[in-house]
Amino acid sequence: SVMKLYPGTIQVNQEERVPYALWQRGDVVSIINEAGDVITDDVDGRYANLLLVVNHGAQHRAKEIITALEKVPGLRSRVRAAFLVGERRWDLMLENGISIRLPEENMDVALADVVAMDEQNGLLSRDIVAVDVRLADRVVVRLSDEAMERRKEEGKGRGQVASARGHNT
Repeated sequence: SVMKLYPGTIQVNQEERVPYALWQRGDVVSIINEAGDVITDDVDGRYANLLLVVNHGAQHRAKEIITALEKVPGLRSRVRAAFLVGERRWDLMLENGISIRLPEENMDVALADVVAMDEQNGLLSRDIVAVDVRLADRVVVRLSDEAMERRKEEGKGRGQVASARGHNT
């Protein structure tokens, strides 16, 4: 802000707005501060390390997903974007294309579970497209189309061996 103080003084106050996240709605991507206020729509490569939050309302809830991801830094570095779904819960998109569907409540627990499964079994390195942890008592994993075809072919081969064994006894 600039203010002229009479008789001959000009006062300039500068307040820096700190970039916190990128917010996308439709084709528009903006840099937002921690409160969710738009700083600018002029986004360049300097802001590539900021989390991209997507959909209306995500700008005001960015802090909750960023705070949750800070607790799992190994996973945070792999997250490309966070999508607010129905203004209720988040889906994460990883750099390898895998989607993680988080629950509305207990998001921290679900993220810790995903990290533990990845450390134990390499879950996020497998040929899958989605991990759904919205239900507290189970995890649902969706295979990629290629993995599904391989699984079907393996099942056919096993069925033929079992059938041949059945005829020989």
